[in-house]
Amino acid sequence: MFSFGSIAESSDYSAGRKEALAGNYSEAINIWEKLVPEGNVQAIYSLAQIYQNGLGVIKDYEKARSLFHLAALLEYPDAQYALGAHYFSLIDANFYGEDDDPESTQRQNIIKGYTWLSFAAKNGHAEARNLLEKIEHAGIPGKLVVDAQRWAKDCENNLISC
Repeated sequence: MFSFGSIAESSDYSAGRKEALAGNYSEAINIWEKLVPEGNVQAIYSLAQIYQNGLGVIKDYEKARSLFHLAALLEYPDAQYALGAHYFSLIDANFYGEDDDPESTQRQNIIKGYTWLSFAAKNGHAEARNLLEKIEHAGIPGKLVVDAQRWAKDCENNLISC
């Protein structure tokens, strides 16, 4: 079970942050990895950033995505934004939504990206709102935007399934 808000968790996170700011990423990773099972969302999100950016480690986008996803499930708006942006970064620039196959990877990435950006926006993340507006006006077919909005609405009550 996750526990939140203890002074020890905050102190441990801060120790990891201090190490990361000093460039001691391996030490920060060691500290923060111990906080993941406790549900320390700041540690989870910070680890995701380390793996996404290759700070002291080889870039590992899949590990970063998994960590962003975990933090997003814990309703951390920055992670929800990062996860949504990640899915949109996977979309082929030449894809305009003409593929009607509901299992299409491109369509699924748009729907997942839109869903997580929607959650981030609802949780007050201003950049998520701005990116959603750009997406809705970027030439993505209206049907695909409606499908993404429907999926996001369905996910509201069951984040784990999304």
